[in-house]
Amino acid sequence: MLTGEPQYLGIVQQVNRWLLDESRPLIFDEGDPRNELLVHQRTHARLCATLRDHGVPEPGRLTVFDFHTQIEYLREKHAQR
Repeated sequence: MLTGEPQYLGIVQQVNRWLLDESRPLIFDEGDPRNELLVHQRTHARLCATLRDHGVPEPGRLTVFDFHTQIEYLREKHAQR
């Protein structure tokens, strides 16, 4: 590839096109229901509701580490059933 020969450059271009086709850009349009920020906020709210249902009084106030630890604990607990 370092030689710059067309056969190698063609392969690099094919790989680049494939990578670009495979990656979808994140959506940040405020009017789109697939807006990444809104999706993350809704997911976080649902996880907080689940934690509250399982006895965690204020899951929104947990540190990131404690929040993820609680979620992982529930996953393991329910996987054992």
